[in-house]
Amino acid sequence: RILFSPARTFALGGDIHATPLGVGQFDPDYRPGPLAPEMAVTLTGSRHSRQEQAGAWHDRAEALSEKTRNLIGLEAVDAYLRWKQFDESAPKLEKAAVGLEEYSNDLSKNKFNPDKAGYPGVDDLVNAGLRTTLIRVDANLIRFRRLTALANLERVTGGGFDAGFETAATEPEQK
Repeated sequence: RILFSPARTFALGGDIHATPLGVGQFDPDYRPGPLAPEMAVTLTGSRHSRQEQAGAWHDRAEALSEKTRNLIGLEAVDAYLRWKQFDESAPKLEKAAVGLEEYSNDLSKNKFNPDKAGYPGVDDLVNAGLRTTLIRVDANLIRFRRLTALANLERVTGGGFDAGFETAATEPEQK
């Protein structure tokens, strides 16, 4: 004898207690939001209707899987291009910073003479130091961005691209 028989209604086809998923991150380190698998708790209707619904859910899940794979590939390409951009510009800025430091040091030690006309004055010395500092800041910022882009590339590829962060850097031998 059955005391309580659950009513089979169309409300069984949805889940009102589903947990909402988090949101994505849309800053320069783009991370897409999570995509929830979609499937009704219970399929209602005739057998043919349930088979059609299950087939539609299956097709939708396959499309979601393909979309996710494509997004991961796109994110990997984007991460690689960012890293390559910073990797190409870092040596140029480093070379410019070293050249400006040499020029600024040469200016302050050898050519600075505020008493003679035609020689660099205090303003020239301060401007050279300022430009040297600004280029050095830019070089350090590019170096930082190159390393974060490299770490992001390793994260996106799931370790497929080895950045070599687990090995310690060796110090050059001093003579």
